Amino acid sequence: QNKILKEQTQNKKLEKLQEEFLRNISHEIKTPLNAIIGFSSALKDFIDKNDEKAMKYVKIVKESSRQIEVLSNKILQLSQLRSGTYEILKESYILKPLLEKIIESYTQKAKENDIIFNCKIDESLDAELECDLRVIKTVISELLDNAIKFNKKGGRIGLLVAYDDASQSLKIDIKDNGVSIDLPHREKIFEMFYQVDGSTERSHEGAGIGLTLAKHMLELNGGSIELEITEDKKTFFHVTLPIE
Repeated sequence: QNKILKEQTQNKKLEKLQEEFLRNISHEIKTPLNAIIGFSSALKDFIDKNDEKAMKYVKIVKESSRQIEVLSNKILQLSQLRSGTYEILKESYILKPLLEKIIESYTQKAKENDIIFNCKIDESLDAELECDLRVIKTVISELLDNAIKFNKKGGRIGLLVAYDDASQSLKIDIKDNGVSIDLPHREKIFEMFYQVDGSTERSHEGAGIGLTLAKHMLELNGGSIELEITEDKKTFFHVTLPIE
């Protein structure tokens, strides 16, 4: 019993250290990152617009900074979720036009990667519903990002979003026929920082935070996310989010 209590205490201390690390690293990144973003924007006014190479470099710096900013915000949100300081913000929305706007950029991204993207947003979402929109944005964005990232030319992605009146919940189903997830990894993909390919030479970028963030957000709002791999190696994510 003493050994179990000791292990539990150590685990709690480790979790607390992880939360403090996540929070601190997010805050420490913000100041220099804001300076980089600000100065890279200002540089455009001092560079010869005809200097294509210089303009290209400034654009790369700005885009890379934005990627770090997104990652920093994810880390901060995750630390808030883990420490219990994340606040649920529910408001009334007509979801259909908002979802169409979120998905628009992924339609273009899929096209650029020669991936067929079929999307259906049910008419049931053309009514006013109360929810935390940040959760829906995060879940759809993370799942579609992964579906595109781990797919191939000529691949397929399907998205269905609908409201289930019986359970008063939003249903999100995303399927793709990209790189399948082998059995040993399926239970771990929602763990923080977990990478299916953990090598430093992996072909796909990512910090292993997105799915963890989505899962925590869903569970805080009474929702769930499940992974299913079919016999023909297709990947299905089934999401349920209670909304009113």
